[in-house]
This record gives sequence, C-alpha cells and structure tokens, in this order.
Amino acid sequence: MKISSASSSSIEHTLKANHAVDSLLSMVQHTIRSLMRTVNHVGTSIALGESGDLDAAHEFRNKNSGRL
Repeated sequence: MKISSASSSSIEHTLKANHAVDSLLSMVQHTIRSLMRTVNHVGTSIALGESGDLDAAHEFRNKNSGRL
C-alpha cells in the first residue's frame, strides 16, 4: 500500500487566495481614494474660481501644486 501526501493543504491554498484578494482590494481602495482626492481638489479649485476669490484660489493652487 502506498500513501502519498498532498503537496499543500487546502487551508494553505485558501489563505494564499485570500491574501491575493486582500492585496487587490487594497490596491483598488488606494486608487479610488486617490481619484476622490483629485476630484475634490478640482472641485475646490472650480468653486474658488467661480466665487471670484482669486487670492484664495491662488493660495490653494500654490499649497497643492504637485499633488495631483
């Protein structure tokens, strides 16, 4: 009688699969957060420009330059 052992258990396989899904979800959440931050900056810039507060718009632009 020959007894063979499995190369990896189903628990290890499930843990590896869950880690891959968690990594993917983390990446997606980071991307969405970055997009929302960009939309927020664009919306704030538009609102400041439309309100006519050019000093505040200029200050906001200087403060956030290079972040988009």
